[in-house]
Amino acid sequence: MKIMLATDGSEYSRRALQQTAILASALDAEVRIVLVSQSVFVRGSGSLMPPDTTMQLPSNEDAYRILADAASTFHSHGIDSDPHHLVGDAIAETLLSAAASWKPDMIVVGSHGRTGVVRFLMGSVSSDLVQHARCTVMVVKAPELIGDAVPATRFVQTGTREEQSMEA
Repeated sequence: MKIMLATDGSEYSRRALQQTAILASALDAEVRIVLVSQSVFVRGSGSLMPPDTTMQLPSNEDAYRILADAASTFHSHGIDSDPHHLVGDAIAETLLSAAASWKPDMIVVGSHGRTGVVRFLMGSVSSDLVQHARCTVMVVKAPELIGDAVPATRFVQTGTREEQSMEA
């Protein structure tokens, strides 16, 4: 099985990383870690800001640190991983392109849980992946968003919901 983890280094991505490590270990999966940096135009003004410039967010330095940390987490679970830093204008489109090329069985991504106007203005990478990916997409939500739901990795570890409830 091939699993592609989409990460940005956020707390939500770290939760997805932990879930992916447990899942990949249980399934003996091949793992690719993908981080997409966006090019952002910044208009300079006055003496405090440099002239108009394009920045990359996260920077190469931050991206490689995030990817190294993720690879280290997988390594601590006995899993080899293949980190990839990509640069694109649209994060979801860049991830979908990477997935089309590598053909994973599953994409794992964290969700910030944005709704309403904020989601409309900022978009939702996880929603775009769910709608357009040609494979299964597992969205790992923040604990405050899932309430009493059971994380997917509990099912991998225990097998079924009935077995899990007997353990509790």
